[in-house]
Amino acid sequence: MSNMTSELKWDRSTMECRRNSFTVDDYVIGILLKLSPEQTYVRISHPEKGELLLSPESGECISRISDAAGFYQAPRSSFTFTEMNEAFPLTVIAQNMEDVMWEAAFHAAQGRLIDGLRKFDVVQFTRWPNLTRVSLTPNVMRICALLTRFPSGICLGQVILDVEEAEMYSVCSAAKVIGIVNMLNRSVKFDEAEVKLAEARVQKADEIKSRQFLSRLFAKLSGL
Repeated sequence: MSNMTSELKWDRSTMECRRNSFTVDDYVIGILLKLSPEQTYVRISHPEKGELLLSPESGECISRISDAAGFYQAPRSSFTFTEMNEAFPLTVIAQNMEDVMWEAAFHAAQGRLIDGLRKFDVVQFTRWPNLTRVSLTPNVMRICALLTRFPSGICLGQVILDVEEAEMYSVCSAAKVIGIVNMLNRSVKFDEAEVKLAEARVQKADEIKSRQFLSRLFAKLSGL
């Protein structure tokens, strides 16, 4: 699958001029989620951005995509879906369907939460995704480590890890689609209080680091 090992960069402009959530029905991920395990061979193609050959029955996929982000972010209406009346091609480069689902949801998210998730939801990942075969972000491993070991509010986890909101939202959306998110909701008010507490802790840690830096700088200058 193309761009599987590329690391995506995030900045605060990622969330500008966008809703904070998205619906799968707007993208090709909506088609993937409606596939039946009884289907043996289907093709999902875009006139400009490539195609996916899938066997839901065996859980395999052959990707013929030149630009993963462009493919998975294209409007659903631009795709053609075909059920093939032949055997799924034998190949050594077939991908796992779970990896395809992660990629599709991750890119469609574009820094937003999938419908059904709220930023104050308390979640836990039941396991790690296979990060050797999907697109990476700078902090995806830290996010997975936190949410696998410690249930956390999505917003709270973002503050604790000091990562961009867009990155946290996209990772959680992809995890939700592949079925590794366990929902443990608590009241919004309780989460907001925790977020304020976490922000205060982060600010305090930053102040300590700043004081330590100034102390070292002063000591260095005093020795000149």
